[in-house]
Amino acid sequence: MKVLSTIEKHVRRSLYWVVITLVICFSQAAFALEADLGITRFQTPDKSYVEFFIYILGSSVHGVVKDSVSIASVNVTYFISANGEVITGDRYNLLSEGRDQITDFMDLRRHFLNAGQYTITLELKDNNDTMNSVTLSKAFTISQHSSSLAQSDILLLGHVAPSREDVVWVRSGWHMAPIPYSWYRADSDNLYFYQEYYHTDKSPAADFFIRFSVTPDNDRAKVLLEGYKRMKPKQVNTLVQVVDITGLSSGDYFLQVEVYDQARNKLLSAEKAFIRSNPAADKVWAENASSFFEASFTLKMTADSVRYALKAIAPKVSQIQTPVLNFLLEKGEPDNQRRFLHQYWVETNPLAPETSYIEYMKLANAVDIQYHSAFGYGFETDRGHILLKYGFPDDIITVDDEPSAPPYEIWFYNDFPVTSQNDVRFLFYNPSLAGGDYKLLHSTAIGEVQNQRWQMQLYNDAISEPGAGDFINASGVGDNFNRRAVEYFED
Repeated sequence: MKVLSTIEKHVRRSLYWVVITLVICFSQAAFALEADLGITRFQTPDKSYVEFFIYILGSSVHGVVKDSVSIASVNVTYFISANGEVITGDRYNLLSEGRDQITDFMDLRRHFLNAGQYTITLELKDNNDTMNSVTLSKAFTISQHSSSLAQSDILLLGHVAPSREDVVWVRSGWHMAPIPYSWYRADSDNLYFYQEYYHTDKSPAADFFIRFSVTPDNDRAKVLLEGYKRMKPKQVNTLVQVVDITGLSSGDYFLQVEVYDQARNKLLSAEKAFIRSNPAADKVWAENASSFFEASFTLKMTADSVRYALKAIAPKVSQIQTPVLNFLLEKGEPDNQRRFLHQYWVETNPLAPETSYIEYMKLANAVDIQYHSAFGYGFETDRGHILLKYGFPDDIITVDDEPSAPPYEIWFYNDFPVTSQNDVRFLFYNPSLAGGDYKLLHSTAIGEVQNQRWQMQLYNDAISEPGAGDFINASGVGDNFNRRAVEYFED
């Protein structure tokens, strides 16, 4: 294993106070159900299967105290579909308890599937608070099973230990706990991963090599960590590997695992993104980078201009930076705000950060004017946020004359490379009827608001009509020529 010592300061991800803030933010109790869904694909000698890891943050679930112990449960419903048809699924409850706080929920499910394209939809509901719920959806593909050389997906782990137990968490003699959100916290000095290799005993059978490496997400050619493993040919090879990530600063990274033959020909390759939080490394970097900041264009900006620019980049910052940005806007000192803004644009364009800043702010200013409302800047509205985050939609339908619905808009994206989707839609509506106060009600984009009862909320006035049915359990409304949103949304 080696760690490269020459990592350019201007592409490092975060300043030390940024990540310290992250620790504070993540340690606070959540106000809504927080969950993660992980997907990993494996094979047996004659079949393919998929493994789903379900994680629910215990502090985001409401508990009931009994005998000094907090008890909570979450109703889990999931279904796997292909071409609009449900293939399989299940519904059950997960239980958790704790004296000081609810422990996190974890579950693992496996399903054998034929080759094809699938979507898993996961619905989670707090049994002690039915309004506390979340829906997650992910698409995945199962390749045609064959006897050719192949490798499984990479499974990132937060814990691994030898075990002979016959339980779902044990695989190939190892007890494994997948790591939620692919996020390695400040107290995680090691990254563990597991992978399988199939049919390496096929002719010509010979020893082969595994190369694993870590690169920054914004510079895939820069290898920060690297290691090798020699393996004997087998029908199924398994690899449990530890990678020392003590020296990685906070940021977004990729783990790549490659298979080579003895002639150094690359045969297979897989990769997995992960997030690292490391205040200690960030503090060292920040202390060494002070001279670089002294030439920053942000030093010429007024405090108000810096705050405006920070709010404008909110739709673009990464998941690990979002809570930090919010903290800096609320309580941060002007100089720290300048450093964050400087760092963001240096990472975006190391050679000309100010040029990229100026070009982006032209767009942000236009969005501010277009969607400005009494509730904040235009880029702080839901429509402005989505536009800056994903770009201009290919088409927009605006409706402001349906009797039983407030004004609404549907945005259409033909191609959506951020999540590798096509035909993505966003539905915004204005329930308050205030100028410009459009809220995102529903979307088909992975990771955005997915509201299965969006029709009921949009056509709230229709529930008092005869034949409206069971409003509590329904997800749609009756047909009516004055209710066109479903037709527009699904067309």
